Amino acid sequence: MVSFNIVLSKKGLNNPELYITARGWLTPSKRCQFSGNTLVEKDLNPNFIAKELNDIVVEEIEVASHDGEKIPLSLIHKKSLKKDGNTATMMDGYGSYGVSMVPFFSLRRLLWVMEGGVYAIAHVRGGGEKGDAWHKGGFKSTKSNTWKDFISCGEYLIDNKYTSANKLAIWSGSAGGIMIGNSITEKPDLFKAAIVEFGYMNPLRSDNWPNGANNVKEFGSVKDSIEFQSLKEMDAYYHIKKGEKYPATLLTAGLNDPRLPAWFSVKFAAKIQAYNNSKNPNLLLIDSESGHGTDDTKIKEYERYANILSFAFWQTGQPE
Repeated sequence: MVSFNIVLSKKGLNNPELYITARGWLTPSKRCQFSGNTLVEKDLNPNFIAKELNDIVVEEIEVASHDGEKIPLSLIHKKSLKKDGNTATMMDGYGSYGVSMVPFFSLRRLLWVMEGGVYAIAHVRGGGEKGDAWHKGGFKSTKSNTWKDFISCGEYLIDNKYTSANKLAIWSGSAGGIMIGNSITEKPDLFKAAIVEFGYMNPLRSDNWPNGANNVKEFGSVKDSIEFQSLKEMDAYYHIKKGEKYPATLLTAGLNDPRLPAWFSVKFAAKIQAYNNSKNPNLLLIDSESGHGTDDTKIKEYERYANILSFAFWQTGQPE
């Protein structure tokens, strides 16, 4: 794994101009135009480089998963990090549709790091970081690799003193809800807090909602006996156990979500709240105006991120 992402694009097949866009975990997007053997900067917005970035580093490592597969893990933290297990750590991932967690500059990640935390990105199977085989390694009957890879990355962070179970928060959204939901039902004592935005929390109900058929090719259908078993395995709602001590959870949902209905999150939140035997809070944030998050205004998006980061810092013991 590398810490940069380079994208090449053209306006058309016969157009001589080539546009090059480079991004990194700590590097704002840089856009150039290559034409007539000349490279010209074509940034649409002025670049912003904070002096605080000079104190931040990126580590690219690989973690052995449950079956020995090497899982890429990107870590962003201050140079002064002390590996004593006392650092608040946020880990995210996705692991579906062959989507790769490519490097890009994210203020919400850097805000966490600038407050002294470690931010980790787990490149689990189901994504596309290592090609189509990586996608198929977390697909339908192999979907369990997605959350098992994620769990292995969390265990690595704890074993190597980046953090501890009481300081580790996890975050994802949409289909990443399968990964987060099963991580906390399979290893509830490994995490202190879990956040899922607009999550796919009830896959067994895939055939019973408007956008369900669109997801069958990725996760399966209950109408197929083999795929039903895979859906049952990946449905974290059915794995919540009465009397178990679960981490703190924050689930968000939008009442106008065309991709995943709000009742997925409502069902999961209600059940874990009823069955949880720990003192950790299980919260649900419903927005009556938003959809799947991608159509939000910037103000609404920032408000949601502020709530999520505040919740995670609160649960991982930040005094403020």
